[in-house]
Order: sequence, then C-alpha cells, then structure tokens
Amino acid sequence: MSSQLIKKNTERLRPCNTEEVQAVSRIPCGQGYSFPSSHATNHFGIAMFLFLFFRYYNKRFLFFIWAGLVSLAQVYVGVHYPSDIVAGAIIGIVIGYISYRIFDSLAQLLYNQEKEINVI
Repeated sequence: MSSQLIKKNTERLRPCNTEEVQAVSRIPCGQGYSFPSSHATNHFGIAMFLFLFFRYYNKRFLFFIWAGLVSLAQVYVGVHYPSDIVAGAIIGIVIGYISYRIFDSLAQLLYNQEKEINVI
C-alpha cells in the first residue's frame, strides 16, 4: 500500500537527494520516493499485530519501541523526513489492527468448528 499506491502518487523526493544531506550521508540514497516510509509501515504493522496477539504479555509495548527505533534510524541516515515516519506508522498501525481482527475472526471460526466436530 505505501510503496505501490501512496509513494507513486505523492512522488516526494528523499532528503538524501538534497546537497546538504548528501554532504554528510554515509549511505547511498535510494532511487525511490520518500512518503510514506515503508519501513515504518511494515514495522509498526507487525508491532500492532504482535501487540494485540500477545495481549497477556505485560511488556508488549516493547514491540512499538522496536518499530520506533527502526523508523527513527531511517531519519538518522537521511532517507526519510519525520513526517514520512509518522504517516508510515499510522498506516502500519491501521493495517496491523485490521490484519489482527481478520486473523482473530478466522481463528475463532476455526476454533468453534473444531469444537462442534469434537462434540459430535
């Protein structure tokens, strides 16, 4: 969604394409566009899914810290603006939430079908 749909329609250049960032950057600048960050979308989507899946784990907030650190590293190396990260995080959280709800519904459906088969 973020790479194929939004990035191709917004066409926002990466900050590493500017002369100021190129002078201090230690990594090569990618050819793609910047908005939104696919790293943030993917990692926050996974973090949200795992946060909901492990609902009884009291340290599940660590999934979001991990996603945030990965995302902030993209700003640090100059391949994304902070707004790219925020937008990617929001998209990822929404996708992770929807994915978990679909997963949970299917798991409940399969669990109930299995219970009916064992009763018969």
